[in-house]
Amino acid sequence: MVAAQASRGQRLAMAEADDDENRKGMEGKGMEGDDRKARPKAKRSLARQAAQMIAGLGEPVFDKLEADLAKAMMSLPAVKGVEIGSGFAGVRMTGSSHNDPFVKKGDRLGTTTNFSGGIQGGISNGEPIVFRVAFKPVATIAKAQATVTTSGEPTELAARGRHDPCVLPRAVPMVEAMTWLVLCDHALRQHAQNCLPL
Repeated sequence: MVAAQASRGQRLAMAEADDDENRKGMEGKGMEGDDRKARPKAKRSLARQAAQMIAGLGEPVFDKLEADLAKAMMSLPAVKGVEIGSGFAGVRMTGSSHNDPFVKKGDRLGTTTNFSGGIQGGISNGEPIVFRVAFKPVATIAKAQATVTTSGEPTELAARGRHDPCVLPRAVPMVEAMTWLVLCDHALRQHAQNCLPL
């Protein structure tokens, strides 16, 4: 049921690099040789995942759907932040403007807005689940950086070999796979507890 509902509801995976120069640097030969050393690693990568979901997945306290999604995303390498729905932008809104009013949408109930990101009170409300995952820059770079030896003596560290200029190409499948693991786990849990049809 999860997979069918998601495909019918426009499952979406998008990713974007914040720096055009970094995006161009990843094209062509993959930043080989001097070109690799000349350009910095991508400053920020942002992966966004949205999946149309059925209502009723999640728990109200200990196993909230957004909590499990956030935990899963933070378990991925290089992830430093997760926003669900309006995220930090919601702190600049009032309660009345942030609320998602319910209306009749064809043969089901839905909301006119989706500031909650498809999850309210830890449980999916049937709207698309929307969240953003921020990835830090790749730490292994060719540029020499100051460091110290194990005995505390100053030295320089410069990585050699082939290293990704940005985690962005790998971010989308990782975020998507981890999302499906969490959603399927909650669907199976609801099926076992409440006989929710799969």
